[in-house]
Amino acid sequence: MPKKGFKTITITEDVYHRINGVIDRINEKAGYKKFRSVAHFVEESIMQFDLPDLIPLEHFNLHEDGIRVLDRTLGTKRSRGRIIDVIFKPDKVWCDYCESDDCRHTQFALSLPEVQSILRKKGWKLAKDEEA
Repeated sequence: MPKKGFKTITITEDVYHRINGVIDRINEKAGYKKFRSVAHFVEESIMQFDLPDLIPLEHFNLHEDGIRVLDRTLGTKRSRGRIIDVIFKPDKVWCDYCESDDCRHTQFALSLPEVQSILRKKGWKLAKDEEA
C-alpha cells in the first residue's frame, strides 16, 4: 500500500532492471548519484515533457514564517520554474511575487495540510474550520 498522497505503478521486472542499468550508467558517468531510485528517475524523466501542465505548482520548502512554492509555469529556457515566497503575516498570507494576498500561490499554499497546521498553531481560523 503506498504512502498517503502517492500512487503505485506496475512495470515488468525486465523494464525495472533496464532502468536500474540506465541509472547506474548515468550515475557513473556523472561521478555522483544523480538518480537515487527508479521513482526518482521516472520523476526526472517526466520533467522532460510538458510538466507545467502536469504539475504547475509544487511545495518546495516550508517553515514557520512561510512557504516556498515552485511555479513551473514561470520557467524559462534556463530554468524549470521560479521559486515564489508566500509569507505568513499575522492576518493574511502574502505572495511576494504577485504582491497579493489572493493569488494562485497563496491559494495553493492554503490548500496544503502542513500549512493549515502551522496557521492553526498561530491561532488562525481557516474557512475549512468554520464550515465544520
